[in-house]
Amino acid sequence: MAIENVIISDYDLNSIKMGFGYPVITNEADGLMTDDQIKSYIIAPALEIFFSYFPLIEYQDIIVGGQSSFQIDYPNNYICVADCRFIPQSASIGGGNRYNISDNPFYSASQVISKGGGASMFGGGMFGTPYNYGYRNTYFERRMAADSADNMNRVWRATQKDTVKKLELYSSIPGVISIQWGIYTETFSDACRLEQRSDLIALCKAMYKYQLGEILTLQEQELPTQIDGQVLKDDGNEMIEKLREKWSDQARLTTIR
Repeated sequence: MAIENVIISDYDLNSIKMGFGYPVITNEADGLMTDDQIKSYIIAPALEIFFSYFPLIEYQDIIVGGQSSFQIDYPNNYICVADCRFIPQSASIGGGNRYNISDNPFYSASQVISKGGGASMFGGGMFGTPYNYGYRNTYFERRMAADSADNMNRVWRATQKDTVKKLELYSSIPGVISIQWGIYTETFSDACRLEQRSDLIALCKAMYKYQLGEILTLQEQELPTQIDGQVLKDDGNEMIEKLREKWSDQARLTTIR
């Protein structure tokens, strides 16, 4: 993940600069860091930290056949694989009449008895009647037997190859591999939910104050306002640690099933 071209409104940028006394203190702050430098060295790293806890989610479903092995590329704005799981074909609706006499997704074989078939368990003119002669129980037995066969033959894996930015997938039986990609955006206003916006701005303020404190402690001459750089560094670092601790409790863990 490398965020390079941050897009942010003047309002949000000025809100971040208020961490150093904007709009009262302007000349001193502008002399230390320009707006472009704030975007590149403060806001971009802050977004990278935020997205490591709360990535945006992009969904991708891939239909696979038996004995399938292949690789897919990471998205351009990839952060992580937030979730990856295999859904066997037997669990899907329809499935070529394997479990549904009709492929209509709104009813199944356990609800409707197909007309025809003479006096068999599946027919005999019992369409729409409750007299199914034990077919409902047979349906569940067939379903359990088919699921057991799937479970015995199922082998699937997902391997991340970060050096080449690919996800390697394999499945021994037909089904769907459902992936949730964790991605980022370079547009500040799209980075988070509304209730998280104040925390993200607070993180940017903290990193801004810390960086200004770092610059001030390295300067040989003091600014007219007599600002203590160490106080800024300590304050900014404390805010960053509090936010990291808060987000660690809120973040969703990556799962591969």
